Amino acid sequence: MKQSVLSVIGFLAVAALLWSSDGTIQPYRHSDLFTDEEVISSDPMEVKGLDPVMAHLLKAYYEKSFGGAENWEQVQSLFIRGQVVNSNGDNFEFINLRKKPDLNKLVVYVGKEHHIISCYNGVEAWQHQTFEGDKAKPMLVNVAVDFIRDSWFGGHLLYPMLPGKRIESAGFAMVEAEMCTLVKVTLPNGQYYTISLDSNRYQRAEETVSAVDGSKRHSIQSDFQRLSGVILPFKSQLFQDDVLMQEIIIDSAVFNKGVMPWMFNRPE
Repeated sequence: MKQSVLSVIGFLAVAALLWSSDGTIQPYRHSDLFTDEEVISSDPMEVKGLDPVMAHLLKAYYEKSFGGAENWEQVQSLFIRGQVVNSNGDNFEFINLRKKPDLNKLVVYVGKEHHIISCYNGVEAWQHQTFEGDKAKPMLVNVAVDFIRDSWFGGHLLYPMLPGKRIESAGFAMVEAEMCTLVKVTLPNGQYYTISLDSNRYQRAEETVSAVDGSKRHSIQSDFQRLSGVILPFKSQLFQDDVLMQEIIIDSAVFNKGVMPWMFNRPE
């Protein structure tokens, strides 16, 4: 479901995690980077070495959107309940479970009997569509690449100093009549986000490109609320090539309660 401090992951996911040798983009996985004690214990809000203007911007973002380093350290998981409203008016309930560093499980309920599960457990991305059978399957490669990218808890403006990651200013833009600062984050695998930070240093919008079909994905976030010191958008609009596809409405959200690592395992 991508993205505000914590975006609800895109609901267009349908597919698989495979490491490709044919030029396909590889997933940007937390487990591939954090392999030694020094990196694991590094500061997710370290900005030393960045351009001074960007460092100042990110420090303000961390403080105002995450409540600062001490507060963010206490946050370990998130449990969301909400609704997805498609452009044709169809409404689906969902739950989204998130846990540091990048565990992510989305369950969309389709009618009274069926549901679609999209999940990343830190090692593989998998999916289960109950109307297609009883067995959960690995995601297809390109969909998994996007899903894993969007699963990083807190988003990619954290850990700005990771090797191969590039964060740079991209100018300014109006988002719903408010001037925002644009920040482009390029990941080591070539994927990127262009993130819009408003004057409060909340994430008002983000744009990226789908690895599935190359389409531009854009989200606009609003109805910000502070929970456990962290800013969350309770409403998001998702666009594909500038066409509104879905609206996501959060009904409830709670940090550090009801989310366990085993919940992300793929059933045998």
